[in-house]
Amino acid sequence: MAGLLFACSGIFILLFYSMSLNAQNGIDISHHNNLTDKDWAEILKNNVKFVYIKASEGKSFKDPAFKKHYNQAKKHKLLIGAYHFYNDNCSPESQFNNYINSVKGYKLNLIPVIDFETGGFRNNCNKYDRLENLRELILLFYDYYNVYPIIYTDYYLYNSTYSEIKSITDYFWINCGNNFFSKFIEADIKQYRISINKKEIDFNTTDKLSKIIIKNNPHWVRLSRTQ
Repeated sequence: MAGLLFACSGIFILLFYSMSLNAQNGIDISHHNNLTDKDWAEILKNNVKFVYIKASEGKSFKDPAFKKHYNQAKKHKLLIGAYHFYNDNCSPESQFNNYINSVKGYKLNLIPVIDFETGGFRNNCNKYDRLENLRELILLFYDYYNVYPIIYTDYYLYNSTYSEIKSITDYFWINCGNNFFSKFIEADIKQYRISINKKEIDFNTTDKLSKIIIKNNPHWVRLSRTQ
C-alpha cells in the first residue's frame, strides 16, 4: 500500500490507497461545485490530468453547469469525461437519451460513467429489479458506443452488488470515503474527498487512465456520433 501526502496553499490531503506509484490524479464535478480560477490553480498543483463532469440525471435533468465546467477543463487541457446520475424511477431508455442529448456537440476524451448510488434509489423495489434496470441502461451504452460504461458506486454497494454488476461491465469507480478497507479494493478509479480553499472536492486516482481514454480503447468505434 502506498501513501501520498499533498500539501500546498489551501490544500492538505492525506491519502492511502492500494494503487501503484504511477497513479494519475483527477477530479469529478457537478453544479454543486462552483470553482473559481483560484480553485483551479490549486487543483492543478496536484498533478490533475482528468476530470469527469456531471452531464445528466434521470430522464430529464441536465446539469446546468456542464458547459461551464467543460470549458474550464478544456482551458486547462485536461482529459474530459461525462457522467450520468442513475435514477431507478425512470426507464433505462429515457435516461440514456437524456445523457446522449446532454453531451451532444462536446468532444469527450474518456469513457462515459453511470453514477449508481443510493441517492438515485427512489422506487421501493428490490435489489434485483434495480440491478436489472441498471443492466438495461449499461447495455444501451454498450450498444451505442461499443464499450461498457464505468460504474461509479460506494464501498457498500460495491460489496453487495459486485458479482452482479461485474458480469455486465468492465470498469469500476469506487467512492472510498473514510472506509479503511475500501483502500484495498481492486477498482479502476478510487475517489476521496478533499478540501480546496474551504470547498469540498472529489479527488480521484487511477493507474488505468490509458485504458479509459477513448482513443486508446480499441472497442470505442462510435465517438463521432456525439461530436
